[in-house]
Amino acid sequence: MALRPSDNHAIRVEIGERLKTVLAREPRCLPPHLDQLMHRFYELDHDASPSIVPDARPEAEQPEATPASAWLQRLRDLTRRS
Repeated sequence: MALRPSDNHAIRVEIGERLKTVLAREPRCLPPHLDQLMHRFYELDHDASPSIVPDARPEAEQPEATPASAWLQRLRDLTRRS
């Protein structure tokens, strides 16, 4: 169907006006599940983000010093299993 540009424009304007009228009458609420998810989203949005920087306290635990023979023994055990 070939419409003249003026007819095409008039149809689009009329559809837009009818949509405004219909949508204005409908209540603007979400389904319960989506409403719950949106509330959860807003709750999480106010929480502070976790830091990606490791804790650099001076009293941080240092790895336990082990004798060289202990790690060599573990290495031998691992290579025997493979």
